[in-house]
Order: sequence, then structure tokens, then C-alpha cells
Amino acid sequence: MLLQEFDLEIKDKKGVENHVACHFSRLRTKDIQTEIIRETFLNEQLYMLLSSIKAWYADLVNYLVTKEFPPGLSKSQKDKLRADAKYYFWDTPYLWNFCADQVVRRCVLEVEFHSILTFYHSHSCGGHFGAKRMTHKVLESGLYWPFIFKDAYQFCKSCEKCQKTSNITHKNQIPLTNILVSEFYYVWDIDFIGPFPSSFSNLYILLVVDYVSK
Repeated sequence: MLLQEFDLEIKDKKGVENHVACHFSRLRTKDIQTEIIRETFLNEQLYMLLSSIKAWYADLVNYLVTKEFPPGLSKSQKDKLRADAKYYFWDTPYLWNFCADQVVRRCVLEVEFHSILTFYHSHSCGGHFGAKRMTHKVLESGLYWPFIFKDAYQFCKSCEKCQKTSNITHKNQIPLTNILVSEFYYVWDIDFIGPFPSSFSNLYILLVVDYVSK
């Protein structure tokens, strides 16, 4: 009755295109619980989930957006926060950093650190390289966090495969063969080549090579 004032055109939709309606149309009546629709919620309370993990750049973002310092900071902490904020800018929903190499990189959260380091160390893009090489690969991908070198070093130390691969010891090394040091015409190499067809009664060629000057 309320829709009579509108000019409506009802179009049917095939069941194969409307899976929800098609499913309900095939339900038996006894499978559907007929209950009175309630106008109110059973528990009209709203809950807020609080996370104990605070992003490392939370204070930076709050300062960049509101230009206000977090409560409880000392003067030295405020000065440090103001100085650090010069190298960051907030572009919702990401924080970006102006790095020293003139490249802008995206700041990542703590929960992403392990997965990023695992990808660039152990997966297809990695090769179980050292901490410096792995850190450069992460920075080349455009990601950043301030203690990336320390985290990469700790990650390499905890990698099981890297720990099982040790350096070559003296027992595994092949002994070196010293080069013979000599002067010109001190060592000679003489060899005979032939016999050849006679040429002026000569059948052989005597090949003489100096060891140093060739």
C-alpha cells in the first residue's frame, strides 16, 4: 500500500542468479522456525575492543593530524617527536617516511614485521642472505620501520636453516699449491713434435718454451 504512489516495475530473477532466494524456496516449512519478530535487541549494549598493542608510529600520526602532543611527555620527548615528525607525512590510511636516500617508503605495523622478513629471507624472493642484504631488499620494496636492521639481524640468528649452515673450517679447505718463483730462462719446457715429411733432411720440430716469459 505504501508503494502505490511510486511507479514500480517488478522483474523476476532466475533462481540460478539468486542463490539465497533459491535456497529458501526449497526449505520445508517445518525446517523454518516461526517466531515472532522482536523489535528490540536482547542485549542493547555496545562493546569496544581495546588492543594492548600500540603502533610504533601512533604518537607521530596523532601529532601530524592534530598538532597536539600526547599527554605525559616531557619537554625532551616533545622536542624529539617534533623533530621526527619532519620526516613523516600522513596519507590516510598509511604513514610515509622520507628516508635518507630521498625515497619515500610506507611505514608498516609490528604485526607485519615477521611476515615481511620471512618473505624476503626464506620464500621465493629470499635466499637466506645475511641481515644487511635482506634489509636492502625490504627497503627496495618500499617498506620501512625504524629498527629494521636490528630485527633483520635477530631474524637471521633465529633462522634454523642458516644456523645449520656453518662456515668452512680449516679441515674442509684444500691446501694451497705455491707458485714456483723463478727468473727468466731459469725453467725451460722442451718437447719434440714429429716426425714430419722430410724438409731439407729435417723430420722433427724441437719446441722450447721459457717458463716465465713464454
